[in-house]
Order: sequence, then structure tokens, then C-alpha cells
Amino acid sequence: MLKKIGYWVLVIGLLGTVSNLIFISPLPTLVSPIFIFVGLLMIKKPKKVTFWLTIFLLYATISVLIYHPKSLIDFDFYRYDGNLYISYLPILAFSFLAYDYDIEKRFKQFLLFTIIINLIGLVVLGINPIDHNYHGFFKAHNAIGGFMAFITIIAFVFAHQKRSRFYKILAFLAFLFLWLSGSRGSILGVVFSIIFYFIYLNKYYRKLNFVLLTIFFIINFIAALLLYNYGLYTKLNLSKNGEKYMKTHIRSTEGNVGAKTMNIYTRIHWTWGRATNCLIVSPFFGTGFGSMNDWPLNFKGVNHIIAFNNPDDYFYDPSHAHHSYFHFLGEFGIIGFLIFVAFWWNVYKYLERNDQNKIVQLILIMSYFNLTIMSFTEHRITTPSNALPFVISLSLYIIYNNYKNKYASLPE
Repeated sequence: MLKKIGYWVLVIGLLGTVSNLIFISPLPTLVSPIFIFVGLLMIKKPKKVTFWLTIFLLYATISVLIYHPKSLIDFDFYRYDGNLYISYLPILAFSFLAYDYDIEKRFKQFLLFTIIINLIGLVVLGINPIDHNYHGFFKAHNAIGGFMAFITIIAFVFAHQKRSRFYKILAFLAFLFLWLSGSRGSILGVVFSIIFYFIYLNKYYRKLNFVLLTIFFIINFIAALLLYNYGLYTKLNLSKNGEKYMKTHIRSTEGNVGAKTMNIYTRIHWTWGRATNCLIVSPFFGTGFGSMNDWPLNFKGVNHIIAFNNPDDYFYDPSHAHHSYFHFLGEFGIIGFLIFVAFWWNVYKYLERNDQNKIVQLILIMSYFNLTIMSFTEHRITTPSNALPFVISLSLYIIYNNYKNKYASLPE
């Protein structure tokens, strides 16, 4: 009975990801405490994925308890700064279940359902008159962009694997919605994911695993240092002067730049620079979970060893680093970042080792890579509109694989 309830909770949550205007997609998260409690009584040996996710969430919880413990009882914290709990608890909650169902059929139904919903959305709601992008049933264009990137990948894999005209049409429509969203990071993620898809189908790809992981970490760390040393953040003392001061400076030197160009400047010099500043000040443990947007930054501790932000006021809003990895480095430090990388790497290894349904496996591996790439442009890896579709789908695949492997807790 419990496994069936868990399965339908996940299915309803997945269908609910078509919009962030109505809170349906967090349903699996809301019931997670119950399933986690039951799972603790049943699990003999946890998967590496759930083990490292548990370590990461515990690390995040300790960080916020040190920084600002009242956050844990504030709804807005979970909606904004602490949304990683919303996005990732389903993996812990449902990974011990085993249930037999037609997972490929469910993905097909979800794809068709999403396309129909967005056709209605495009006809009824049209293009947003303010930013001239398609928002569908989402608040922001990047939210629907990240979601439609996931849907485009589902349609692409079905189209390529099934060689069906029907799925090619669905793939075209999905990419159309993605394009109309104007979300450049989401489009970039899909383009690179398709390239990755064909590389992955080459059997020699697996030899590159360790090299790719090493390069991933080095690029992030070196880029952060370069941004800190050469960015306008330190030159203009933006830790005190702020974003408006930076924009005024950019306009005085570059002229009246467009909104999208200003967004690039804002990322490079303000949001990324702010995260890198936190990393430099407190390289090992970061400045505290939720500290990035509590501005002006006022560090307390031993600079360049361990220090936490000590602001006058605490804010819960989407003012993040616009780069998931810089954000993690700034708030969690190198140690927290490495714990996350261990979790994220084991998600990939789990998907690579479990091919009980080849099409769904390819969808999830492509989606994993897409979310990884998109997170270089926004803090997407924890944003529910972008992360929950992947996380819920992964959870559904885990309980499907558990049944196929004949026992509930599947060690790796």
C-alpha cells in the first residue's frame, strides 16, 4: 500500500511541475518526512546517492543553524534561500520503495500532457508584454525555460530512439516553447546536452569520467579566483556600494547598454563577484547557508580561514549568485562544495549503471547534463521549477529499478 501511495504522490508531483503558480509539484516533498521515517526502519544499506545527499543536507542544516537558525521555521526560507530541501528531499524519501509499472508509458503521457498544457497557455496567455517572452504558467521566463529544456530532452530522446514523426513534432513544439521563453541558459543547456547525448552513445566516453570530473572542479575554482581578482566587484568595493552603484558605473563607461547585456555585467561583476568574495573570506566552510543575499555583507570571524556573514537584516529572496557552483562555494565553502560534487557524481554513476529502461535512462542522463550546464548561468540546480522535474523523475526511476532488481534497497 505504501509503495503505491508513494508512486502516485510522485506522479502527481511530476504532473504539477508544469506550473509554479500552483504548488502541486512540492507534494512529494511535503510528505517526505513520513516516508523518510519509514525508510529509516527498512533500509539495510543506503545507496551512494542517498548517502551523499544525506551528508550534504546535514552539512547545509548545520551551516544554517550556525548562521541563522530561525530560517528553518520560516516558509520563505524554503521558498527561496533554502529551496534545495524542497528540490531534493524526494530522493531520500522514496528511494527505498519498489514498484512495478510502465515507466516509459508514464514519460510519454507526461510529455503529451505538457505539450497540450503549453499549447493552451500560448493561445490563451500569449507572450508576456513586459519582457516579450513566453512565460506559460510560470512566474519567470527562466523558470519555464528550465522546465521546457527538460521536456525538450524527453521529446528529443523519444524522437531519436523511436524514429517517429509524432515525437519529432512534439520535440519541435517543445523546443518552440523553449525558444519563445527567451531563456538563453536553458537553450544552451539543451544544445550541449544533445551534443553530450551523441558522445555518450560512443562506448569510449566512459574512459573520460574521471577527467571530466576533475576539469569540472578546476574550471569552477579557477574561474572564481579570476573573477575575484579582476572583476569590478573589488575595484568598486561593491560589498558596500552595491548593485545600483555597479550599474551606474557600467552606464558611465559603456553607455546605455541593453537589459540582456546589463544582465551579463551584473552576473560577472556583482552576483558572481559577491559569491567569490564569500569564498575568499571563508574558503573552507563558506559564509553560511542563506547568507549570499543578506546584504551588505559583514563578515565576522578570521578572514581567509573561517568567517560567517553577520548582517543587520536577513532576507529571503531570489537574489542568488546566478551560478550554482559559485553559490555553493560562497555559502558552503570548498568542503560543502566537494560534498555536493560527491552527491552529484553518484547521481550520474547511478544512472550510468542502471539501464533497466534504456530510453528513460538516456532521458535522465541528458537531463542531468542539461541541469549541470544550465547551472553555470543561474542557480538552477536547486530551483524547484528546474530541479524538481528531474528529481521526481529520478525518484520514479529508482523505485522502478528497485522492483526490477527484486529488492527494495538497491546497493550500488
